[in-house]
Order: sequence, then structure tokens, then C-alpha cells
Amino acid sequence: MLKDIDHFLAEEDLGLEEIDLLAERMQRCPRCGAPWQTTLALNEGPSEFWKECSNPKCNTYLNTYMPQAHQFEFHEDGHRFKANFGG
Repeated sequence: MLKDIDHFLAEEDLGLEEIDLLAERMQRCPRCGAPWQTTLALNEGPSEFWKECSNPKCNTYLNTYMPQAHQFEFHEDGHRFKANFGG
């Protein structure tokens, strides 16, 4: 099952709507089928974006970060050097 998801992610040019739908469908770990649980952040509190598989032998993590439209455009920009100015 994991190979199919990796192939889908590699072959598709996903937009924001497709990313949201994919995250909604990922209710369980694609590797073992166990439910996700919130993982600890570096500050020892609950992570805002990361989930981990509840199966202790699986060791699979899911990044649930969903960029806003302007952040998505910045991430997709193919330039080698980018400047991010703001106030």
C-alpha cells in the first residue's frame, strides 16, 4: 500500500484542494493501518503539524502542514535563491 501512495505523490502535481483531500483520507497509517497519534514537539509539548503511528514498531510519521496560498506559491517557486521580506 505504501508503494502506491509514494507513486501517487511522485506522479501527481497536487494543488491545495488535492492536498487537503489527501490529508483527510490519511486517517490511518498507510504502512500498518494503525491510527495516528499526536507526537511530541521539540519543546516537549504536542506537535502542531506532526502525527506518528500509534504502532510502536512502525515508526511512521505524517507531516500535516498545509500551507496558505501565498506560502504554497513560495514553496513551488523553482528559483534557486529566494528572498522573503516582510514586516
